[in-house]
Amino acid sequence: MLFRSGRDRRLIETLARVVEAPGGDGVRLLDVHSDADHDRSVFTLAAQPSALDDAMLRLASLAVAEIDLGAPGRSGQHPHVGAVDVAPVVYLRAEDRGAACATALVIAERIGSELEVPVFLYGELTAEAPGTGRTRAELRRGGIRALAARMEAGKDPGSGLVADFGPRSI
Repeated sequence: MLFRSGRDRRLIETLARVVEAPGGDGVRLLDVHSDADHDRSVFTLAAQPSALDDAMLRLASLAVAEIDLGAPGRSGQHPHVGAVDVAPVVYLRAEDRGAACATALVIAERIGSELEVPVFLYGELTAEAPGTGRTRAELRRGGIRALAARMEAGKDPGSGLVADFGPRSI
């Protein structure tokens, strides 16, 4: 998961601590990479699909509560569109593709409904044919203000951008 916080050591450490849930659900934090220039941190987790959605929801919930996108100094070298900028689910074997896609959809729905945050799918989850899916770059283009404007335009049928899960506005 990519979070819009690469400079706040306290928050990064807190996010790292909440990964491994009480009860031993088997979620492991493999790596944290923080980049102050881009003001981003990437958390790499490993878990069975049944445990991954709970762990990702815990992280997203904390990030949404703690990261103020309008705060002074909240900038980086690339546009961003949220406290949780990207939450990919990666599979290692071709036969795991279906389970990974299903897990990603469960996570997206839970973030949208439980956290009331707009969620946009990209890549394979939006593709009708290989290579035709929406890209992260398209979603990030112009940053959060441009995304909000595209979402506002999406309230008219046939125009703009509509969240795949969650509210229809930021």
